[in-house]
Amino acid sequence: MTYRRRKPIDITFQLLRAIDTNEKTTKLDLTHIVGTTNQFRHYVENFLIKGGYINEAQDGRIYYYYLTRKGMLFLSLLKRDDLVADFLKISGRTLRTEDLR
Repeated sequence: MTYRRRKPIDITFQLLRAIDTNEKTTKLDLTHIVGTTNQFRHYVENFLIKGGYINEAQDGRIYYYYLTRKGMLFLSLLKRDDLVADFLKISGRTLRTEDLR
């Protein structure tokens, strides 16, 4: 069985939404979303925490994750499909005339 590769924007949205909807989101919860601990490090530690979108708190041996103000704003933007589509049109390549229609 083959699986379709998920887009990074979809994974990021799922991570932020999980943190937003759960009062105490654990490292295990987020690892289930991304798939592996390497992907967890890539998305959560290297992007979301370093970018200031989420904070990490430790209670004993358990790590919990919370949205920051920046993370709440980013999540609200990701919920707007029309804005995300526009951002994707202009990021990473030259804007073409047909993109403006």
